[in-house]
Amino acid sequence: MFSSRAFRHELLAATVAIGCGACALGAHAAPMPVHRGQITYITGGIGADEEDAMKAASGDYNLLISNAEKDGEFTAGTNLVIRDARGNEVLHAQNTGPLFYAQLPAGHYVVDATYDGIERIRNVTVGAQSSANIHLIWPQADAQQYDWRRG
Repeated sequence: MFSSRAFRHELLAATVAIGCGACALGAHAAPMPVHRGQITYITGGIGADEEDAMKAASGDYNLLISNAEKDGEFTAGTNLVIRDARGNEVLHAQNTGPLFYAQLPAGHYVVDATYDGIERIRNVTVGAQSSANIHLIWPQADAQQYDWRRG
């Protein structure tokens, strides 16, 4: 049987554990890296906490892609195909978040991005010690095409 003192210590320990768990749930870490062959990438950036976590992790990646509409609002759901200088596909990532960061071997690449049926193609060079930034601007979604009642 627990003494009153032991019970208070157990209660305090449980309260601290619950509080730490709540703090951990509230904090958003950068999305988990995905490894495909010699390519590693993360994607996300929905919400301020996740955006901050992604930006904090950006130094680990040499290709940084952002997706936004003309009004500056981030978009999600971009499909990306990255090809090397010879035209070989090195990565295909579907339904990416507003921010997409990849670590590629140094070289020249073609990024083929598609969002809502619209395609953007960008040539990019990443170095062993330098990164490349691509900012993709997409037309705003037509509110009349989307029935908010049906989701």
